[in-house]
Amino acid sequence: MLSRAREFVACQPVIEQRTDALVELARLRDTIESHPWKGRTGGTDQKNLTARLRLAELSGGFDHTVSVRHLAELMGCAKSTAVKSNQRLVDLGYLKLIRAGKNAEASQWHFTFPSLGSPDQQHASPAHPPTVRHRGAGSVPETRRLHTLMADDAFHAWAHGTSGARLLATLDQTDGVSTAELAVATGLHPSTVRRRLIALIDDGLAEQNDGLYYLTATAYTPDEAHQLRQAASSRGTAGYGARRKLRHAHDRAQYAQWRALRAERRRIDRPRLSLVPDGVIDAETGELTDPRWKGWNLSDPVHPTWIDDTPLRPAMAV
Repeated sequence: MLSRAREFVACQPVIEQRTDALVELARLRDTIESHPWKGRTGGTDQKNLTARLRLAELSGGFDHTVSVRHLAELMGCAKSTAVKSNQRLVDLGYLKLIRAGKNAEASQWHFTFPSLGSPDQQHASPAHPPTVRHRGAGSVPETRRLHTLMADDAFHAWAHGTSGARLLATLDQTDGVSTAELAVATGLHPSTVRRRLIALIDDGLAEQNDGLYYLTATAYTPDEAHQLRQAASSRGTAGYGARRKLRHAHDRAQYAQWRALRAERRRIDRPRLSLVPDGVIDAETGELTDPRWKGWNLSDPVHPTWIDDTPLRPAMAV
């Protein structure tokens, strides 16, 4: 693994300007889209990386800053779900925490993809299996499309869910895709693909023709936004995203208020606990009246310091 890591670093070009960083981020996006994200946790991790990729593009590099609450809003999930996804991606080597969030500052992260290298990579570790395109899939989920869908109320866990957003991001208006191809492209079980496609067709977001599935003609138009609102309303998830943002804003306000109160309490003058008892030093003459404090600097009765360099003799046994 160490030798492979050295070979990977040696063959990578040096990023000198923002354009080079955007090129590397484009390669990173291709890797995220091509990776087979299987299971419910895989779909959540793909949403996590998709949201972070947009933040990394805005920052102009692999480093990005995001808080857990903001990440949960971008992903369209609970805060605890985002925390668990972060830990999984760190354990798998996809992310590295540079600086944990403190006070009102967000955490700083860095993308660390061991398998980023070439798209035709032949040596894939168990955590980074060969990409979907190597297995003959007709298409892969488009992360830019997924970024606009995953936080919508229509794709809440109680509505179309993450798998529905991934399927809708895979479909195209002109190129039809079969159920088997969608299952390979998304890493979902074929029965899950069929169940989610039926729900998407019922809400007018997808359509079927000769056994192939297409994106509706209203995609990327204001009509699609209206259909998404109707789908969320009919499935009882309308307003979930707005309530999540309000709850997070309330948490931030409560935390800011707690910090202000704590700072105010610290500014209040309180009596300091003195370690030196009263009467040890004569208040008029300043002389030491208690021989037990000989060798101590009592200028600060709160923090007395030992100044006698004479080593203490051990007590002699009688």
